[in-house]
Amino acid sequence: MHVSRYYTLVLLGLNAAFLVWIWNNLMSTDVSNLTDRSSVRISGEQITNTTWNFNWDGHPQVSTSQHDLPKRWKYIYLIRHGHYFKVNDLKSSDPRIGHLSALGEQQAQLVGQRLRDLNITFHRFVTSTSTRASETAHIIKPYLPHARLEEDDLLREGWPMFPNPAQQGWDPEDPAFHKDKKRLDEAFTKYFFRAQPSQHIDSNELIVAHGNIISFFVLKALQLPQERWLKIAVQQASITMLVVFHDGNVDLRILGDVGHLAISQWTVQ
Repeated sequence: MHVSRYYTLVLLGLNAAFLVWIWNNLMSTDVSNLTDRSSVRISGEQITNTTWNFNWDGHPQVSTSQHDLPKRWKYIYLIRHGHYFKVNDLKSSDPRIGHLSALGEQQAQLVGQRLRDLNITFHRFVTSTSTRASETAHIIKPYLPHARLEEDDLLREGWPMFPNPAQQGWDPEDPAFHKDKKRLDEAFTKYFFRAQPSQHIDSNELIVAHGNIISFFVLKALQLPQERWLKIAVQQASITMLVVFHDGNVDLRILGDVGHLAISQWTVQ
């Protein structure tokens, strides 16, 4: 009995000490300069306070009544192209460079079957004009016979911005970063925006693109640091899905799903 009471007192003492430690840390936090987007340091950890920008797409809701707002959602599916031949894989003169490999074609078939099995009506189906993405989209197309396939140069692979952290030897002054950033920002504006009042049903849009672009779109849509795009590596022929709500909220529902592929068919690079 005495031993049990002893341990009880010890535990109570530890709990009290822990609460005092939390209180001291909270009281020592500098919150004097907090704004809508600010950061404070608590016990060495950087905490960022960011207010969501509901007008991120430039389409604010003019009505002040929730009953007047259109309750339609946009589901945006992002498919990364399948495995393809790179310069390092073949001789530089090989015509297969840039085209899907046999594995990439299998991956595209399987993601097409998966999209068909979802029994979704896609109101828009668009692909990057890069060979590997276009080939992936055209393999998917027979599984979605009612979707009209478009091609868009804005969705071609590129460098969204100089990443942080960056790989050794990369030059932040490389013109490609600035050129591609402008193009990909334009692509984001073109495809990511809330449902308009004229939209009477929820919409599903399918975009076949590239790993860098998918990572960038996800971060930008979620209002997260875009320079972290290099830290997200979605699998080839994977499915990513975001929902844009009528009020400007955005959710990431699926990121890089490859459940339709066998483990032996998983590829990133």
